[in-house]
Amino acid sequence: MARISSIKLLKSKDEDDILQSCKDNVLRCKNNLKKQFAKLGGRSFGVYQSKEIDNFFKCAFEAVKIKYFDSFAPDDDQIPITVIAIGSYGMNEMSVKSSIDFFISYKNVPGYNVRLIVESYIKILKDINLYINYKIYEIDEMFDLLKGDMELKTMFYQIRFVCASKQLYKLTRDKINELKEYKKDEFIKFHLKELAPYDRIKLLNQKPDLKKGYGGFYDYKRIFWLLNSIDDNTPKSHALKVISEKEISEINLAADFISSLRSALHISGGSDELKSEFLHEVCDVMQTKEKKMLGTDILLVTKALTCMQTIGVYSRYLAKSLFYTHFSSNLSFFQKRASRLKNGFYNISSTVYVPKHAKSKEIGALIKDINRLPDIELKFDITTIFYMKRSLIKKDSIEKSLLEFKKIFHRQHCFGILNALLDAELLFLFVRPMEHTRHLAQLDDYHKYSVDEYSLLCVYHLENINDKFIKSLHDDLCSDGKTLIKLVALMHDVGKGLSGDHLITGANIFRAYANKLKLSPKAINMGITLIKTHTLMNNVANREDIYNEQVILNFISNFHDKQAIKLLYILTYCQINATNDGFYNSYNAKLLRELYEIAMSSFDKSEANLLDEASRRTKKIALIKKQKEFLELSKDKQDLIFSIPSNLLFIKYPPSEIIRIALFADNCSNIAINTNNKDGFCIEIITKRGWNVSMVLSKLAHLDLAYMEIFELFDNKCFVKLEYNNPASIAEMQNLEIIIMAALCDKQRANTTKPVILENEISFDINHSEIYAKININAKDQRGLMAYILEVFEEFDIKVANARIQTIKNRTRNLFLIQKSDSLEANYKKILDLIVTKDQ
Repeated sequence: MARISSIKLLKSKDEDDILQSCKDNVLRCKNNLKKQFAKLGGRSFGVYQSKEIDNFFKCAFEAVKIKYFDSFAPDDDQIPITVIAIGSYGMNEMSVKSSIDFFISYKNVPGYNVRLIVESYIKILKDINLYINYKIYEIDEMFDLLKGDMELKTMFYQIRFVCASKQLYKLTRDKINELKEYKKDEFIKFHLKELAPYDRIKLLNQKPDLKKGYGGFYDYKRIFWLLNSIDDNTPKSHALKVISEKEISEINLAADFISSLRSALHISGGSDELKSEFLHEVCDVMQTKEKKMLGTDILLVTKALTCMQTIGVYSRYLAKSLFYTHFSSNLSFFQKRASRLKNGFYNISSTVYVPKHAKSKEIGALIKDINRLPDIELKFDITTIFYMKRSLIKKDSIEKSLLEFKKIFHRQHCFGILNALLDAELLFLFVRPMEHTRHLAQLDDYHKYSVDEYSLLCVYHLENINDKFIKSLHDDLCSDGKTLIKLVALMHDVGKGLSGDHLITGANIFRAYANKLKLSPKAINMGITLIKTHTLMNNVANREDIYNEQVILNFISNFHDKQAIKLLYILTYCQINATNDGFYNSYNAKLLRELYEIAMSSFDKSEANLLDEASRRTKKIALIKKQKEFLELSKDKQDLIFSIPSNLLFIKYPPSEIIRIALFADNCSNIAINTNNKDGFCIEIITKRGWNVSMVLSKLAHLDLAYMEIFELFDNKCFVKLEYNNPASIAEMQNLEIIIMAALCDKQRANTTKPVILENEISFDINHSEIYAKININAKDQRGLMAYILEVFEEFDIKVANARIQTIKNRTRNLFLIQKSDSLEANYKKILDLIVTKDQ
């Protein structure tokens, strides 16, 4: 938008023309904000807006001069009015929805009706649609009106001339300087209190308030006001007393980004809170680019949290370092001597301090000093954080200090230390595999914090378990067990943000890191198991029927011993508590406890073969997750595959075939048939329960059945596979689907002949497991045998969960897992009588 020329406006004598021109330019400016933001790349957008507003103010002042003086208007300096920018407007840090903070200073001069001119000027600013927040003061009354209002007084710490009388501006500025000196200590204490606390860095919500939240733009402004209050030197010159040029640049760049992000958020329809519903539009406005595996939304929030952390930490360090005399922690010499520790730190009320002029140590020496701190819940003063942050890092010093760092996890209370190392940007030097998780956003509906802070919070809840039963489980752990679970709690999400399944990726990363820490092979394997399964317990408890034996078998098949289940239970408790406030409640606590008890009980009494089946299923699932065709499926279809209850299907088939069968079944609404007539022929049938499978076998009994399978799928569907030794004739193949479809739909019982099955050729284990009975038949192969067996099952409404039938050398070997039911319990002897041939 073209700049308004005040010189050009002076040539116009029509007040209405000037006002209309101003109004048009304000509207044009508002409509072009998104375009202008993109043109500037978001940089210095606040300066751009402030300059535009300056021109609108000047335009309005020209209009009011013409209204009251016409062509006899005096020079601006001769009119006893001055317009002064304050607040964000005064700092050239305007955001799109910021109110325009300014005040008008005037002097009562008998020759001018000043108050009337001022009121007309305000009306014009409103008429041209500016969102203004203004104050009007007579210069001689200003001091008394402002001296008692701390918030208002704050807004005057950075002022800027906009238009009208420069002479009056200078006089007003002198008055404001007097105001700054009046009870300066109260002003300083007010803002130091607003920046508190100084003994901990707050965790950053993933939906932060960019203006007033921790590390928000107000924190940056407060430290600016505080530095501005010291004397006439620039804030930068004071800041350089305690931080470097590079660090000043870091906080300024962070503030610039937050300022730009606020404007982009406002342009996108939001306010000051970075809510998820605006992220897509904000990314578009900010021209955010995707990077590696991370989407633009995640990158934007991650950058925002990083910048807010910088502002939050630096602003408090500057405040504490430059205004240290205002803090009560400045103890007497004798008090300091009494609280001084052998490692040079001071422990005052469980908060760790360092001497004011302490020189930074080499990182290895620092970690040793930290390990000498008392094993209690500790906080770290912001000056101590910076002392740690400036540690000397020599070549190989991190590697040499790893085992010393490991000792931190042996402490009963390590959260405070890990948190301090995180705030000092040292933690990920020691836990380098987690480096990519720093402020890594988790944009779901439940995580409150980014990956790094959420993981650290898991350690906090591990050290502060409120559930009595879970605490008793944790207290029973040996020292090495407690150390391991702390390390796993910190690293369990290390696979997030990387390619592949984050559970497997994380487990592999943990293995490599744990080897560096020289953990025992047993501990490493346990850690790998916990990381691979860290989402499992919560998912099963909340999404599955935990009283279903198959669900429990699938769950416990992931673990080699009961200790892993115990550790996972403790870890799950910590994860849920760290996810968000109130997520761990009486409802899910009861579910988890129940699942834990059932799993532990089932682990004791489960048969080895069932566990072996479930374990092999788990391994096959891990392979499926790596398949390209699986990764291309939607989440719903992936979950559908894993919902198949049949373990035998997973054991029998390779990953690609399991995926094919599942999709084949998913696309089938009622009945689907596949046929293949090469080297014998094969029939695949997807059908819902209740269709007449025994009739199909009866109709095809004249063929030589070599192999048959029945697997329970999802949605009450089952998969039937029939393999015959001899190829079907061309005529049979042409009519085969019609024959099968008609047989399935036939409501009559199959007319089958009872085969000869001797008593010693069948075993019937009614108590095979809590939900399944098992039948094994090893008999002479006979045409129609399978049709007859299935017909018997159908007569008693027996549901086959898994079946495997194989014919070799004229002998048929059959295995059936059938679901227990009242009918089976009451009739299993009748079923045996119908199957077994008594007289032979």
